[in-house]
Amino acid sequence: MKRSICILAALILAATSCQQVEMETNAPEGRVRTFTASFSNLMKTSLDGLTPIWSEGDAVWLSDGVNQEIVGVRQEDIGKATAQFSTSSLTGDVIYACYPASYATGHISGTFVVFNVPQFTDGSFRNANICVATTDDDNLSFKNATALIRFTKETADVESLSLICSGDNFLAGWMSFRHLDGSYSGATYQAASSIEIDMSGPGPYYAAVFPRTMPSGSKIVMTTSTGKQYVRTINAENTFTLNKIKSFSVDAAFSGATLVSDGWAGSGTEDDPYLIASEDDLHLLANNVNNRVDYYSGKYFRLVRDISVSNFRPIGSTNEGNGFQGNFDGNFHTITINSFDLGHLSTQSTNGLEVYMGLFGRIKGTSGTTPRSVIRDVHVAGTIDTGNDFVRGPHYYGSICGYATGNVIFEQCGSSLGMRLFGYYANYPSRAKLMAAGGLVGYAAATVQIDRCYNTGNLAAYSNANSGNRFYVGGICGNLYGGLITLCYNTGNITGQITQSGYGAFVAGIAASNTTSGSVEGCYNQGKIIAYGASSTSAKAVGITYNAQAMYCYNSGTVKSYYAGSSTSEIANSAGISYRQSGSYQHCYYLNGCASTDMLGSGGTLTDCTYFVNGDETNGGLVEGDTTRSLLDAMNGYLATVITSEHTFYPSPDADHLPVLDYVSRNILDY
Repeated sequence: MKRSICILAALILAATSCQQVEMETNAPEGRVRTFTASFSNLMKTSLDGLTPIWSEGDAVWLSDGVNQEIVGVRQEDIGKATAQFSTSSLTGDVIYACYPASYATGHISGTFVVFNVPQFTDGSFRNANICVATTDDDNLSFKNATALIRFTKETADVESLSLICSGDNFLAGWMSFRHLDGSYSGATYQAASSIEIDMSGPGPYYAAVFPRTMPSGSKIVMTTSTGKQYVRTINAENTFTLNKIKSFSVDAAFSGATLVSDGWAGSGTEDDPYLIASEDDLHLLANNVNNRVDYYSGKYFRLVRDISVSNFRPIGSTNEGNGFQGNFDGNFHTITINSFDLGHLSTQSTNGLEVYMGLFGRIKGTSGTTPRSVIRDVHVAGTIDTGNDFVRGPHYYGSICGYATGNVIFEQCGSSLGMRLFGYYANYPSRAKLMAAGGLVGYAAATVQIDRCYNTGNLAAYSNANSGNRFYVGGICGNLYGGLITLCYNTGNITGQITQSGYGAFVAGIAASNTTSGSVEGCYNQGKIIAYGASSTSAKAVGITYNAQAMYCYNSGTVKSYYAGSSTSEIANSAGISYRQSGSYQHCYYLNGCASTDMLGSGGTLTDCTYFVNGDETNGGLVEGDTTRSLLDAMNGYLATVITSEHTFYPSPDADHLPVLDYVSRNILDY
């Protein structure tokens, strides 16, 4: 919906008043229902006073709590203040709506509309507000769900601006709206504390935010046309209110800003973290850690925008020094890694150092409870192929971290990074080769926790480990050496191949391990898992874990083992669940027929570990094909009885209806 004189979405602010939609409830299935959306004379925007009209491309999202539909404006209604929308798929008594339609995520159990307040905006008014509505009668009244900020700029040389909230006050992300009583739920499932505005155009510039207070101590970071960054601390609270426009003068902020000449904006404290806003910022952090200038123990970093990096040297790339020891808040932004500095890593290996590859090569948390290193809310993307030059491979690889020891927590991190990885050191055949590769973390020690993380990227890892070496590959973690993984999932295809005889390649959907003290809980794998060995006994593939204990997990991915590198030489070394030794395996399930057996090995204690078959949207699958045993109920049993989590498993909207965590069905981590 746009103004009559330019392409701007004035409807959203206009919806501050009462927008009426007439409808007939209890419509039988297949009957066309028509809603008439109209505006009163009071619905004039505070921007220019013009009456909003419907424009080409406008659409609303409608749902009755079961079905949902996006309905576009009719050609004959373009340019009018009223429009009609028709549907035959919505038959429920209660109708829910969101405008613009593209920001609605869906309904959760018929209770919430979940919608996305964008972290980024191009400054146009179309992206600047969101309206939601619900009704159980003939009246559908839209109301604003977000507040609006307007930035004005006259002479300041500012091409982009980041507004960064201090503390736990979030500006953007995902928000819920309660259908039944029309109130806000008060919960933000995921949120970011910063927004970014591109100011290269003429302006003015708008951004949608959650209606809340931005406290004193928040910051405005401004980047000039020459790439210099200036920071201005806001000394007074600012309240962003529904139906109101809050204005910021960029010129006033710029006149009192401080040039960040060395390092980053911020002081490195929890309330005032160092701000990572560019590729150079990220390279600087890596260089300082790798050159042992500082390991940043007890310091805090925050990513304030999406960043793309090339020729990257991981933060803590070798075992020389302590690696990164601080805290990193990705702020729900994405770091795209286009390439690693493979030549440098190869040289480091030639010099006798262990080499680690990932966003963070090595993280070394403290041995006590505080300070700890927390890596949260960051997503890593890209596609990398190291080529067939085995000399360039690392010892440990993970998209987020190659090697983690000490008190380290990975929380709500994700990866879609596709990696084809070789680890072979021809000049030093007696040295350890590629030992572990993981979709997120390569090696995780006993005190490391990986919580609510995911991997969707394909990982293919190859090693020439000699006799006595084991090679571990996992969708979440390569070698879980006693750590804990909770509420994580993998959908990427995971392949591990060993080229020489020995103990072989051990490949798992969630985590491989060479100790039984690690634990995987409330996780699932849906990716294809393949292990190649140099002999008929040197490759093992499992759906969930190798050695590590597991509880309340499931695997639906195909699991295969082969030898001699041939996809036609399949061996019976694949398990739908795990390779078991000592330890406990409870309530773990695998899709019937996905592997040669349920378990490999014979140790440990088994409790309710069996197969399931596909079900429907009410059960998510049937354990042992029994109509009274729901896979969905089994997975939710972990949340209810073991950790009392706020999360819930829901049936996937996909055809197989397998259980997925609620943050997945809401696309919270789908950056």
